[in-house]
Amino acid sequence: MNVSFPVDGWRKTWLRIVSPSGEAWAVHPADRGVCEGPFPFDSPVHVITAWNPRSQPLDYSENLQRHQQLVGQLRAAGEEICEGTGSAADGSWAEEGIARIGHSLDSSIRIGIDWQQDAIWEWHPRGLAAVECESGRRHEWGWVLAALTSRAPFDDREGLIHHPDSDLNPPRP
Repeated sequence: MNVSFPVDGWRKTWLRIVSPSGEAWAVHPADRGVCEGPFPFDSPVHVITAWNPRSQPLDYSENLQRHQQLVGQLRAAGEEICEGTGSAADGSWAEEGIARIGHSLDSSIRIGIDWQQDAIWEWHPRGLAAVECESGRRHEWGWVLAALTSRAPFDDREGLIHHPDSDLNPPRP
C-alpha cells in the first residue's frame, strides 16, 4: 500500500456520475463548506474503480477487464450500476468506475479493498471526500455540481477514457 497518497491530485479530480436512466452530472471539488447545486440523491454516492490497483498503472486492456469484472460482480449481486468515472482536471488521467447509491460506506470501502484501491470517493449533501480504504481517513472538500448531457452509463462523450490504439472508445458494459 502507498504510504504517500496523492491528496493534491485527488483535490483536482472531478467525477462524472451517470444514472441508469441517463441523468448525468459532473461533480468538481470546491473549498470545504461550499456545496453548489442540488444534491440529486437521497443518500451518499460512493465511487469505486478497479483500475490501477494500489496506484500501479496497468495497461488499458487490463484496466478494462478489471472494470468489467467489477461491474459483473455487482450486477450478479443484484446492484443497479451507475457510472462513476474520475478524471484529472487537466484531462491527463481518468479511471472508469461505478457509483453506488444507497449503500453503506463500509460496504463500499470493502469493495475498494477487494479491488486493491487506495481510496474511494464519497459524495454527500455536505461534501465530497476521498476516503482511504485501509485507514478510513477522510480528505474532505466541498463540491460544485454541473449537469451533463443525458447519455447511457459509460458513454464517454467527454472523451476521458482513451483506447491506446484509436481515437474511438470501445463499447462499455
